[in-house]
Amino acid sequence: ARKLYLAFNEVYRTGKATKVFDWEIIRKDGTKRFVGASVSLMRDAAGQPAGFRGILRDVTEGMRMQREIEERQEYLASVLRHVPDAIVTLDTANRILEWNPGAVRLYGYTYDEAQGKDIDDLITHPDVEEQARFFTKQAMAGEGIPPTEVVRYRKDGTPVSVILATSPIMIEDELQGAVAVYTDITERKRAEEALQQAHDTLEMRVQERTADLARTNEALQAEITERIRMQGQIEEQREYLASVLRHAPDAIISVDTSNRIVGWNPGAERLLGYSRHEALGKNLDGLVGRPDVEEQLRFFTAEVLSGKGIPPTEVVRYRKNGEPVNVIVSISPIMICGRAEGFVAIYTDITERKRTQEELRAKEMQLIHAGRLSSLGEMATGVAHEINQPLAIISMAAEGRLRDIQSGRFDVSILPQELEDILKNVRRIDRIITHMRAFARTADEWELVNPEEVLDNVFILLEEQFRIHQISVSHEIKEGLPGIKVDANQLEQVFVNILTNARQVLDEKAEEAARCGKAFEKRLVCSISRESQEGHEYVVFEFADNAFGVPDELKMRVFDPFFTTKEAGEGTGLGLSIAYSIVTRALGGKIWVEDNEMGGASFKVTLPVGGEGGDNP
Repeated sequence: ARKLYLAFNEVYRTGKATKVFDWEIIRKDGTKRFVGASVSLMRDAAGQPAGFRGILRDVTEGMRMQREIEERQEYLASVLRHVPDAIVTLDTANRILEWNPGAVRLYGYTYDEAQGKDIDDLITHPDVEEQARFFTKQAMAGEGIPPTEVVRYRKDGTPVSVILATSPIMIEDELQGAVAVYTDITERKRAEEALQQAHDTLEMRVQERTADLARTNEALQAEITERIRMQGQIEEQREYLASVLRHAPDAIISVDTSNRIVGWNPGAERLLGYSRHEALGKNLDGLVGRPDVEEQLRFFTAEVLSGKGIPPTEVVRYRKNGEPVNVIVSISPIMICGRAEGFVAIYTDITERKRTQEELRAKEMQLIHAGRLSSLGEMATGVAHEINQPLAIISMAAEGRLRDIQSGRFDVSILPQELEDILKNVRRIDRIITHMRAFARTADEWELVNPEEVLDNVFILLEEQFRIHQISVSHEIKEGLPGIKVDANQLEQVFVNILTNARQVLDEKAEEAARCGKAFEKRLVCSISRESQEGHEYVVFEFADNAFGVPDELKMRVFDPFFTTKEAGEGTGLGLSIAYSIVTRALGGKIWVEDNEMGGASFKVTLPVGGEGGDNP
């Protein structure tokens, strides 16, 4: 009433017509409507105020439409604000249009720094520029890039590993640009609000325009026109945001506070097999889970509904046909006006990546086995000599007794001793051959073994080789060593590779000393001990030589595939690389090299007591 009084008083005082305000009325039938009123002054023939003329207009439908548009806009903007990944939209010239908070966190550039820049100039370095521009060209040709692991660069120049997926943005069959999603696979962060600045600007413009159009009755038509224009912009923005969600390669699912699905993009349809119609309104945990992941699903849901996010986590979910699928899931709550209204979950399909990893693992095992056979070839001369010795003893005994029989001087009393010697040497040959066959096989057999026994088995194959090369080998074994659970064949291959490398460098050192006219005694010390680290028990193997040692800058490179300090044709550079792979990945241990008191190198291998760790059971 106060506002109405003031409005009429202003019209009477100034004589100018004015729009009063929009208010809610109750009609005769009890329904509520919103009306806009304008008031003008009526004058008599003498020009004196004679009364007021009022015009009421029903604006209920316009206000309802405006509220629906604002609510939908707020919802879609909130979804993009809270997406944890970096989402970047580009125009057809590869310039950045949108740069969400996830991109700011991931790359370090602010929106103002990134907006309008060429994406490939901003986040690439020369080593990845060619690949990046190829991907951009493909996206601008209307083709999407499936999830691909790449390296991009932050503002401070540090590289970051991400999964990149891009799709073209098509509106009414016309290419508008592209959307790129970068998933940080080093440490996924929760997404913050996206497009907030644009939204705030739009809201301010709405308020300013509404205030300007509230003065006169003539401005009412301009207000209606402006609202229609604004509605078109909002619809375009809604379509734009919806297009981003439609073309995102990942499954993006939004859920209300009751864990019912309210958003299900085409990426979710492709990944999980349910259509949008089938998924909407369903309980998310019940739809994509099975009993084996039920507890994990409940935990994730409870965490996110309490306002916490779930960082990128590798999990298993289930498709409509019951088939399990490996995904990386990240979840963030959707906050509107400081209140959790649900959450958004992003599922990235890593099935292809898992398959590739398994193939690489199989190839690695083939390489390890090939290295084992190669080691056997290198040991062949020494092993042959080791077998020839007992064969010579057996041959001499047999020939001697044959001559005695032929000459009639056969003494039966010495036969038991000679037969015992023959059997002893037969067993020696059998031991060598049996261990060579065991060393060559590929069976993955884990068992609890005595550390000293593994080392002894290696010297069954290498002892003669070290003797031929005149290398003095000593053993320092601590008493009471615990057992280690390993694949003995794999561990023996590690030791063979290390010892073969030691023999080669000792030979090189001896040759160098001989060229200088100096004497050099080749020495190798093999020791086994036990130590505790951070509450865990380990068995430590050390192989120390008195050759050259390893420069600090090469101490890690010596384990790189194909790295060798030998001349071309004298080494493959795979021996220590295979040893590193077996120890760190298969056996769950550590391997490194350091200098020793003899002036040479010490290769050390630590393995957990009982064999806890590694890729194998």
